[in-house]
Amino acid sequence: GMLKAFDKYLRSRGGVAICFGLVPLVCAYLRHVSRRQITQGDTVTGDAIVSSKGTPALRRVTILYGTTTGTSRSLANQFASRLNDIAGVIAEVYDMKTYNTDLMKDEDLMLLLCSTWSKGRLPENCHHFLLELEDLVHDFRVSKDMLSKVQYAVFGLGGELYGEHFCTAAHSVHTALEQLGGRSLFPTVCGDDQTDLESKFDNWCVRVEAEVVATVDARAVAKKKMEKKLANKGPKSYQSPPIQYVTEESNKTSKGKLRKVKGSVRERKRAAYKEAKLRGEIQDHPNRRENNKVSALSAEDVVKKKAQSQSCDDESDARDNENEMEEEDLINDVFCRDSDDEDGAAMEEARAKAKGANMTDLEDLGKVVVESKSANTSASPGGLEMVTKLQRKSLVKEGYKIIGTHSAVKICRWTKNQMRGRGGCYKHSFYGIVSYQCMEATPSLACANKCVFCWRHHKNPVGTSWRWKTDEPGMIVEEAVGEHVKMVNQMKGVPGVLPERYLEAKTVKHCALSLVGEPIMYPRINEMVRHLHDRGISSFLVGNGQFPEEIKNMDPVTQLYVSVDAATSDSMKAVDRPLHKDFWERFKETLSHMKEKQQRTVYRMTLVKSWNMDEVNEYAELIEQGQPDFIEIKAVTYCGKSDASSLTMENVPWHHEVCKYAEAIVNTMKKKNPTIVYGLAAEHQHSCCILIAREDKFKINDEWHTWIDYPKFHELIQAYYESGGEKTFVSTDYMVATPSWALYESSERGFDPNENRWKRNKNGELVERDYKSSESGCG
Repeated sequence: GMLKAFDKYLRSRGGVAICFGLVPLVCAYLRHVSRRQITQGDTVTGDAIVSSKGTPALRRVTILYGTTTGTSRSLANQFASRLNDIAGVIAEVYDMKTYNTDLMKDEDLMLLLCSTWSKGRLPENCHHFLLELEDLVHDFRVSKDMLSKVQYAVFGLGGELYGEHFCTAAHSVHTALEQLGGRSLFPTVCGDDQTDLESKFDNWCVRVEAEVVATVDARAVAKKKMEKKLANKGPKSYQSPPIQYVTEESNKTSKGKLRKVKGSVRERKRAAYKEAKLRGEIQDHPNRRENNKVSALSAEDVVKKKAQSQSCDDESDARDNENEMEEEDLINDVFCRDSDDEDGAAMEEARAKAKGANMTDLEDLGKVVVESKSANTSASPGGLEMVTKLQRKSLVKEGYKIIGTHSAVKICRWTKNQMRGRGGCYKHSFYGIVSYQCMEATPSLACANKCVFCWRHHKNPVGTSWRWKTDEPGMIVEEAVGEHVKMVNQMKGVPGVLPERYLEAKTVKHCALSLVGEPIMYPRINEMVRHLHDRGISSFLVGNGQFPEEIKNMDPVTQLYVSVDAATSDSMKAVDRPLHKDFWERFKETLSHMKEKQQRTVYRMTLVKSWNMDEVNEYAELIEQGQPDFIEIKAVTYCGKSDASSLTMENVPWHHEVCKYAEAIVNTMKKKNPTIVYGLAAEHQHSCCILIAREDKFKINDEWHTWIDYPKFHELIQAYYESGGEKTFVSTDYMVATPSWALYESSERGFDPNENRWKRNKNGELVERDYKSSESGCG
């Protein structure tokens, strides 16, 4: 476009068009490059594209995906591999964010896999694709049959928990393509990533493959017949006019018979027959017209069969039943051809090949879907399994040990770090836990939020309530401890591991129920926590504030957390991206229940620069409402680039910025409510984290007592259990003094002097060094 504009400018000035000849060449080259690159394994012979099977390409399939977490990209590549295994098919995969919509009119078959992002839109990095489609729809200069030669099918990925926004992006793409004249193979199919994504996608692939195979075989037969007829014509090439797909209603006469349509297969065959007859190559047969007659009744039978099978399909397809006739027109174009012996034999052969390739006839798909749904429901007695195959594969790849159907455990890097004597986590500095004896786990991988800073990159399930199979709490604890010990055993022989700490690490003393998801969603969480306490394991339970009733009914834990990631409804919606529509009311109710708790409560605040660091006064109001014992203020940890998040290192606050923010919170609280005084108690600069504590509870004789007396806690909690909950206790009953090295603004800045700080030299060798704090916010 720039070259053409420059060429026009030179001509308008009367100068020589130096771009003459260059413009069309360069534009043609760029168009060729942007158009497509032949799929790996395909070759170009002369002017003909040859598929990976060595046969001429009779069906060209373009698969477009829009992804956030990479799921649709993975599915697109898998399906492209399956299609490329079919002789005569070339399938290519493209990202919507880089695809040029000007090329759509040249496509043969488009398959679109559309993920759903916030508010039912396409993912942010490819939202412009839908905007361009809508612009084409509303542009009066663009023909409304622009895509009349293009077939397409859409598969939507999303979560039904989002209600009205479930797969709206996929439906919007389908509607836009339809308004541009595109011919849909069948209505949009939607898969819920929490329940039936894999089964829905497999059924969708079967339907598409059946269409592709039938079309390829029909085109192959037509090509052979044409080559045979033109064998005596010499080298002159033959180009058949394009097929124009029409709706059944527009293709019928007033008497209900099929009307001739210019450019259709029927018309071209009859024209070829007439030409051959005029040349004397064939003689008319009195019964030929009767043999070539197309039965309108048989076409109606196909429509009835398809309507019956579609009635068994999923609800998303049922919403589009009004478009069913368009699908039948496409089927008729393939199956309702001239019924001479040769074509009939070819279609029977195509059906046999489809069945031999583990495909299903379109008429049988209703039964397949029903059987698939039945299999999914009966696969797990007592309910569906929480983790799907794709999610399990992704989580296991990242190092999670999946327990049962909904729990997991993973070894923390601080566990390995302190096992080698190189420092503990911030909980070691704030509360005195032994990091190498701490287990990080969760009884629920599902979460009710999709936080922008989630360090798990949204590989886990989501849900607003518990609807899955429930595992026994004793089994979860038993297997979690067992898997954790196995991971500790893998540290044997690792350079730097201290033998005494390696042996002690096999005895779990603490459990951080904050690995991933929302642990308090687990219906038997109280029983699970008691199993931990009975083993002498302290409990640190973290929630997102979306389940107030569960917080209210929660038995005492060592320390109860709630994540306070934003101070207003709008910012929480942007940062946490909650699934609940009444998320703010739920959050406020949770804070009220936290205030009623007698044991240690904590607000956990994650600071994200440019997102939630301008709400000091609003945070102070939330603190006054819940009046927690402690407030942890931590800089967001950057976990690398993720398709699920737009965060970069620019969003990570420095440690001095976190300190300044914490001081602002303390000063604001003193002005707002002088009766409840908070102070800066401790810090862990390596984690870029500050601890604020209540002075009226934990500062005794000018000395902070933020550490926990764990033996005392276990004594108190067992008395609570034995008395049936009558013997209660409070947070000040199990506190001990905080060491000087952990205090705020100490020279050690929260690094235990009994540990050693290490670094690598230029040769990559680990060397010990004196500890010097850093202001890096990377953790």
